[in-house]
Amino acid sequence: MNKFKLFLLCIITIWYLPGCKLNNSEKTKVVIYTSVPLNTKLSIKRIAFGDEIDSLVDSATIKNNHDSLVLYVSKNEDRAFRITLSGSYLQMIIVNDSKLIRVHINSFFNQYTIQGSKATASLNALGDKRIAIIKVRNLLGKKIDSLSKLNVDRKIIDPLKAAMELNNQELRNGDLAYADTVSNPAAFMEVNGLIDFENDFEGFKKFMLKAAARFPNYKPIRQAKDDAVSTAKIFEEEYEVGDQLPHITLPNEVGIPYSTSALDGRYYLIDFWSTWCNQCLLFTKAEYKVLQKHSDVNLAVVSVALDDQRDVWKKIIPKNKFNWIQLIDQKMWQGTAVRTLKFDSIPFNFLVSPRGKIMAKAIKPDSLESVISRLDLNKK
Repeated sequence: MNKFKLFLLCIITIWYLPGCKLNNSEKTKVVIYTSVPLNTKLSIKRIAFGDEIDSLVDSATIKNNHDSLVLYVSKNEDRAFRITLSGSYLQMIIVNDSKLIRVHINSFFNQYTIQGSKATASLNALGDKRIAIIKVRNLLGKKIDSLSKLNVDRKIIDPLKAAMELNNQELRNGDLAYADTVSNPAAFMEVNGLIDFENDFEGFKKFMLKAAARFPNYKPIRQAKDDAVSTAKIFEEEYEVGDQLPHITLPNEVGIPYSTSALDGRYYLIDFWSTWCNQCLLFTKAEYKVLQKHSDVNLAVVSVALDDQRDVWKKIIPKNKFNWIQLIDQKMWQGTAVRTLKFDSIPFNFLVSPRGKIMAKAIKPDSLESVISRLDLNKK
């Protein structure tokens, strides 16, 4: 018999001691029943919040139906844990909000059930609602794409786009309603990561202040609240034309720090982009064409990538012939560029005078050439 088709039924108990000895009343016991191929590796990680990183609690390779490990998770603070299986996309999230949680996994049919955790049950119920809404949204998206390719009249496509927007709003409203009513802080943090406030930093601050009032003793929520307040404060006053633009220092392609103070006494354009931002790449390519056409203009250019994918960024630069100053801020929206220069979207840019004052900002790709010509920058 093919061993990868064997069904195993085993009880896995995983034992975790977080730095100090706890009695059983202070622990959550997780019992996992599995029906998986032989040699499947099962891993359980504590999900990170804030500056943390996911931490492995334990792992086991299923070799026979006598395998057994024991898992006790501290109940000192409710946290979310992710269970994964090698060779499978199946992932399960549990919250340690009870003394005993049972998980039944059948990877052959990509199915699982979780019993004993109210917070986990509520997260799964929300997940089911989200899946149903997303399926409708995907169908609408496919229909819009196919009709657009056929050059169908906009009167037919526009109602579909409106329906898709309502679908997105339904998804967001469901997430917000769950976040506002859920009683478990770890479950709140899980859904908090799904809600996109886009550039509404003030709205996100109010949202997190309300959450912190509901869960005053929960450290991850307090940290998220502090970050939201700090971020909102950054954008209370943006830099305008005529203001002095501060200098920033960031690493270039070879990791050497470069400061924009080196450009004092010159006109320079500083733009912000990312490798995953298609609109950004369109601007940067337009920028390249303008620079080629006006190579005699006394204008330095600095591109700052807000990107945590340094290797991808390094490959894109030579591929697209971006042969001007290239810097990267891998902390992205929490990094030096955003927090110092106070912009809240990309692509974005500033045109700066030799005295360091902003001459123009947020220049569109199709306006870049006319702006440079209108300002009559000095020739080299």
